[in-house]
Amino acid sequence: MKFPVRVPLKTPIKDADTDAEITALVFEEPDIGLSIEVEDAETPRDQMFILLAGMAGIGIPTFKRLKESDYRAVIKQVLDPYNALQVARAAEDGVGNAGEAAT
Repeated sequence: MKFPVRVPLKTPIKDADTDAEITALVFEEPDIGLSIEVEDAETPRDQMFILLAGMAGIGIPTFKRLKESDYRAVIKQVLDPYNALQVARAAEDGVGNAGEAAT
């Protein structure tokens, strides 16, 4: 997986803070701070939203404005490859259960 990953949106969204129109999301590799936030989240759903919104550099309220079709594109183009990368890294490092994706 190569970063950044740009996902054009079929339906633009408005930034929850600035009201600016967003027509594409650009996902960067997570930094350690974001990884810690993800680990501290209480539910798997919260982990996913924190991870994806953080990688895209937007707030969770803005991320939640995505339409279902755009959300599915983000999962396919970003989350699925990212999880596969984490599994491969864990197997390579011999850490944990290589069958489970790390966040």
